[in-house]
Amino acid sequence: MHPLQGQANYSVNGSLSYVSATGGANASLLVGAVGRRLRTLGYRLPDIYDEPTMTLDATLGFSPLHSLGVKLSARNLINGRIRQLQDTKEVSSYRQGRSVTAALSFLGQGR
Repeated sequence: MHPLQGQANYSVNGSLSYVSATGGANASLLVGAVGRRLRTLGYRLPDIYDEPTMTLDATLGFSPLHSLGVKLSARNLINGRIRQLQDTKEVSSYRQGRSVTAALSFLGQGR
């Protein structure tokens, strides 16, 4: 008997957030972890499994001027290897890469 294909044996998500008293600044850290998952059922060969992975994302927002908003975001800061194993043999390994974005917004008169 084997697990359902694609179903992890655990999945954990957490966040830590901050908002300033005036609401002019905020920050968040998000972490996610996924356990081992069955990728492919082996036919006369061992099954292929995705090994556990973890991600870390962060955002920061603030208003340096009354009518201007700034938001900085970073995704996949850990950038760990994603590995697929068939028994003990690695059949695939890669990294998804990190991404960083910055945004400016005009908040207008209604703020």
